[in-house]
Amino acid sequence: MIFVYRAAIVAVATFVSALAGFAAHSMLPAAYMVESKAMVGSVLVLVASLLSLVLSLLIWTSHNLATSQQAQLQTLCNSIIRLDFMLESYGCGAKRGRALLREHVRHLRKRLWYDLHERRHVHRAISQADLPEDMHSMIAFFVSLRPANDEQRQYLASARDIVGAIIETQLTMIRSLDSRAPLLLLVVVLGWSCVLFFGYGLLSDVDALTIAMAALGAICVASAVLLILEQSDPYSGLFRMPQEGFDGLIRVLMKVEEMAADAETGVRAPIGAENPPPLASKISSQPDLDSA
Repeated sequence: MIFVYRAAIVAVATFVSALAGFAAHSMLPAAYMVESKAMVGSVLVLVASLLSLVLSLLIWTSHNLATSQQAQLQTLCNSIIRLDFMLESYGCGAKRGRALLREHVRHLRKRLWYDLHERRHVHRAISQADLPEDMHSMIAFFVSLRPANDEQRQYLASARDIVGAIIETQLTMIRSLDSRAPLLLLVVVLGWSCVLFFGYGLLSDVDALTIAMAALGAICVASAVLLILEQSDPYSGLFRMPQEGFDGLIRVLMKVEEMAADAETGVRAPIGAENPPPLASKISSQPDLDSA
């Protein structure tokens, strides 16, 4: 909701500027307004052009950021599934790696959708050429693996490439989320909108219709700022990216783990149950043909 509050501040400031323009119009002499009307109109055209251009560029940039985040998230999910498959194919030695992967996916979900403080912590760690602890654990695990045959070496090489792609994609996503529209640029946009609406009020007579139109224009500017802020961080706010797909990925990983555990239990149980009885017991259980 923080983005809604900021957009509301923009709407109020813009509307108050229009009211100030109305007040100035009522206080200034009519002859003075007639003489300066051409100059005021020229400046307003300039400010309106700058404001519309910058708002359009900011909306387009933030939309591209949201689109790229969605594409990178899909790539990340595909890489995680591929990595889990590689670790499963590697064998029992990679069981701890699959557990670390599931823990890392939970951290990633929390980092993107819930814990903005942790996201800033990760960005500070990246700026200091460091990585989060869950990423360090995964890297350390792959370094510690010792494949026993060529097939495991091949799986390990593929898994290491996928881990590198996963980490690189996450770092790119977090850097993009912390490189949003600068606050100073938004303040400049707010200043331009205030100047523009003050000029509109300065050139207009005060009545109910002009006041209503000034309020409508202020809401339009605030909605544009809201779109910029919302799409600059697609994991929070009103237009947040749905997390159901990522939750489905976590459920798939957990289900694969449960299926692997059930399969292991199902393989072990029949082995004990189907152990053949000793040969002596077989002989003793046979009927005595001689006595018959």
